Amino acid sequence: MISVKKRREIKVFLVTASIGIVVLGGQQVLADAASEMVNPKDKVLVGYWHNWKSTGKDGYKGGSSADFNLSSTQEGYNVINVSFMKTPEGQTLPTFKPYNKTDTEFRAEISKLNAEGKSVLIALGGADAHIELKKSQESDFVNEIIRLIDTYGFDGLDIDLEQAAIEAADNQTVIPSALKKVKDHYRKDGKNFMITMAPEFPYLTSSGKYAPYINNLDSYYDFINPQYYNQGGDGFWDSDLNMWISQSNDEKKEDFLYGLTQRLVTGSDGFIKIPASKFVIGLPSNNDAAATGYVKDPNAVKNALNRLKASGNEIKGLMTWSVNWDAGTNSNGEKYNNTFVNTYAPMLFNNQPIEDTEKPTLPTISISNVTASTATIQGKSTDNVRIDHYEIKIGTQSFKSTSGLQDVTGLSKKTEYNVEIVAVDPSGNRSDTARATFMTLDTSAENNTWQKDKVYVQGDRVTFNGVNYEAKWWNTGQLPDQSGDFGPWKKL
Repeated sequence: MISVKKRREIKVFLVTASIGIVVLGGQQVLADAASEMVNPKDKVLVGYWHNWKSTGKDGYKGGSSADFNLSSTQEGYNVINVSFMKTPEGQTLPTFKPYNKTDTEFRAEISKLNAEGKSVLIALGGADAHIELKKSQESDFVNEIIRLIDTYGFDGLDIDLEQAAIEAADNQTVIPSALKKVKDHYRKDGKNFMITMAPEFPYLTSSGKYAPYINNLDSYYDFINPQYYNQGGDGFWDSDLNMWISQSNDEKKEDFLYGLTQRLVTGSDGFIKIPASKFVIGLPSNNDAAATGYVKDPNAVKNALNRLKASGNEIKGLMTWSVNWDAGTNSNGEKYNNTFVNTYAPMLFNNQPIEDTEKPTLPTISISNVTASTATIQGKSTDNVRIDHYEIKIGTQSFKSTSGLQDVTGLSKKTEYNVEIVAVDPSGNRSDTARATFMTLDTSAENNTWQKDKVYVQGDRVTFNGVNYEAKWWNTGQLPDQSGDFGPWKKL
């Protein structure tokens, strides 16, 4: 097997061995890896790269995104979208300029990634960019895209229009028409100019705001990566579950990921149809990257992908906002350590199981109905980390509960007990241990002592000569210690 490093060296050699001539700024220069339009061969893990310097504390939870050169994008992302191509103040045509490099330096950044087999696209728009193109600007827009490609070596363009920009002016006709012309332009040279989109999923109904882009670019776009985040209560009605499944419902995250994608790749329940082979789910890298939508349990993604595959609708991959957030820090300055790419790249490319190291959160525990023989232990999970079983220790007694917490029997009267409870998830990760102390109550002398003339029914418990018994059915006057195996009492 060739190592990653060796594969990179071979790729660079093959690219640089095919020397050609390109024109940059009116000067002829030797062709580099950026001269080729690199396309992903199969699955994609798409990440957006910030073309601005982090101001710090710029996350939704007070964290900070990371600053790094484009070529330092983490290993595992094979499509990187440079964000963004915008319309400068005082101008009418969107364009792009690197924030921290000269044109030549930035082209070298793209060339390095291309040599590693990674695609680099320019993303048009963004949440705070207002793109407004008129029909008369179509030719200028085409020429500007071609200029950016020839200058920097971009491999395609990602439509990332949001809010009013989606329907502004003639965008819905000008942008698809212009991109078709750009794609046809490079097809003459045997190159594929990639066209992708990142619509917010509520706009993906058959008559939604993104329908004109999808319909007008049919057979031209390469894949679509809808944003499954920042949409709060938006979602769909699941008739099988008989409930509304919203994007912000963490407890039903797997059902949301599977259900929405299944509707989009089949074009059912009013959604526009996007072929599974051209479908990419978009998720935030962490809680700082988006207001809502972060997936706490990666198994929800894994299970949804497996269900889609089993239904005959295996999708192309995953997208995230953003690579900078994946390498960022939380509000306490703790690093996110590229958790997104480290989790999902192996899942997509190597078909490897997820290494689940997140320990479950122990639910709030209550102990009630304490008598001389039993205690009821109750609790309810407060997060979406699955719990496989609980391990409960009361005094010297140990119990394992696989279906929630339970009653514990066999306690002695007027005794102090130390209780320890641990939650264990399916991967064997253990929660922190919860500890408590309680005292059983001695009620036998007053209430539980067997009485000859009292009527007992099933479940009643008594103490007779220091031993605890439970009634199996209605009885009266039957001595508990003479009941035997077939009598109305059983010894506890």
